[in-house]
Amino acid sequence: NKIADYYNHNTFNSGNTYNAHPIGCAVAVACINIYESDNLINNAAELGVILSRELNEIKFKHISIGAVRSIGLFGAIEFVKNGDEMLVPLNANAEELRPMLALKNHLLEKGLFVNINWNILLIIPPLCISQSQLLSGLKLIDEAINIIDEYITQQQ
Repeated sequence: NKIADYYNHNTFNSGNTYNAHPIGCAVAVACINIYESDNLINNAAELGVILSRELNEIKFKHISIGAVRSIGLFGAIEFVKNGDEMLVPLNANAEELRPMLALKNHLLEKGLFVNINWNILLIIPPLCISQSQLLSGLKLIDEAINIIDEYITQQQ
């Protein structure tokens, strides 16, 4: 009890494996070195300009796109119906998610991994992607968005 009572008013200072641990820090330094040696940050900045431009071009081709946005190589396409209503509501059920899942599954069948979050298609390629790979993936996305456009047309 004497030892337990001591810690009711005092702190036991010790190291933590999750906070500034030498192994975790070594991994972080190794990652930073790879980012630099493989020029990943500059690649993301340069290709981010292309991603932004291409997303804006795609936006004007499709009735289902309400907004596009990106920063670096992190992009998003927001799908709407009736001009501004979210295509898929927050906390959507399986039926409401059907058009977005159809889009995602179509892209997976073509070999392109994407993620969806309700009515948003997330485009998050690896930082080592090449310009031709990025453009190829965006072409697949552009074509696949016809699935959403057709869904909206049928709903009207």
